[in-house]
Amino acid sequence: MPLRAASVFSVSALLLACGGSVGQDAGTGGSNPGGAAGVGGAVGGAAGFGGSTGGSAGSAGSGTCTRTTDHFSAQIAPAWGEPASCAPGGPAADWTGTGAVVKSAPTALVIDQCPPNADCMPGLTSIEIAAAGLSLMIPVGAFVEVRHEVAPAWGSCSERMSIRSVKDWGGVPNPVSDGNWIYLLATDGTFQALPDSPFSVNAKALGCGGGGPGCGGDPPDDYALVFNVGPGDPGTTVHMGETLGMSAGSGFFLVRNQRSFQTAYCDDYWNWSWWATQVHPEK
Repeated sequence: MPLRAASVFSVSALLLACGGSVGQDAGTGGSNPGGAAGVGGAVGGAAGFGGSTGGSAGSAGSGTCTRTTDHFSAQIAPAWGEPASCAPGGPAADWTGTGAVVKSAPTALVIDQCPPNADCMPGLTSIEIAAAGLSLMIPVGAFVEVRHEVAPAWGSCSERMSIRSVKDWGGVPNPVSDGNWIYLLATDGTFQALPDSPFSVNAKALGCGGGGPGCGGDPPDDYALVFNVGPGDPGTTVHMGETLGMSAGSGFFLVRNQRSFQTAYCDDYWNWSWWATQVHPEK
């Protein structure tokens, strides 16, 4: 039975995410409230699951100093191997798996990791995603690569994730896409995108104040996130709670700023989260 899902460990400088116990009175709000149903039931005997949407809906068009506390998180139950996980003081973990989508919902999917040219039983991997306002449209039958990176920091972890189409798999062309489609990019605990993202992300202080001088790093304040595709691009500025459209390379994306602020607490520096999903411009 081929092993397509592997765990790769690397050193990362990501920041803390996913909520926490210190500074929640400043608005972190814990992690992933909410709970809409994800993919119910299983394909071929894999465990069913109900994904959660997580977080509040945020503001429809956030004002300059309007703060939201939404989170992104992902849970993967791989057919083979272990999912990416983190522990305080441990190394970063990076899980990558390729498969054919056999079940799809707005915040969840199941992929079969048995390649089309292999004689193996279905290797069904379940993926649950929690993110405010996210509604994925990943076609059943598509060949995708899922990457989930986590890094420990101060008792919790940051996360970065991508779901992309692949041009071919096991010698068989992707029946849905030419391999250039990005179904999801997302972060929590850091605003830095994965290295292969078609855009960079930077924080822009809004001058809202944060109650003190802070403890180094980004000063206490509310921030907007600026998505930039390269030289000459003024960037797309997205405030907390906003979902905006932007072009990046040959693609059109919806991007949402889930939270982007820094409080004066020395151990409260994980309040960054966004997601992006590629869509057809006419949609």
